[in-house]
Amino acid sequence: MSQKDLSPKEAANRYLGDSVNRQEWLFEHPPEDLIEFIRLKNGRADALDIQYLFAMLNFRIAEEAAKSANKLHEEMEKLVEIARVQRLLAEKLERQTDKVIWLTRALIILTIVLILEGGCQFFEGLKPRI
Repeated sequence: MSQKDLSPKEAANRYLGDSVNRQEWLFEHPPEDLIEFIRLKNGRADALDIQYLFAMLNFRIAEEAAKSANKLHEEMEKLVEIARVQRLLAEKLERQTDKVIWLTRALIILTIVLILEGGCQFFEGLKPRI
């Protein structure tokens, strides 16, 4: 069984005096396992050993916090890039919307002109010819 596979209880029982292997185990496991390890060792360890374990726990918590902060920073950079692209797309959409409005107005004017032209021709056709 490798050290990574050891549960906190197994590690607490195994590493009573073996500080090298214990240190490896402490570095390889998440803070939750270290808390359980400390809880199990509390009655069987001296004050210096407990202080060391708490220092290791604080170190592992800081290490995990740094990883989380880096991951958060990476995700924020992705979000900033997405926001930048969305802003560019919104500007493009606004330009296209303005163009559609202009074309719609032009179409309305042309439609009115055609209606008036057609109406004039219709009424000229109704005039009696002399």
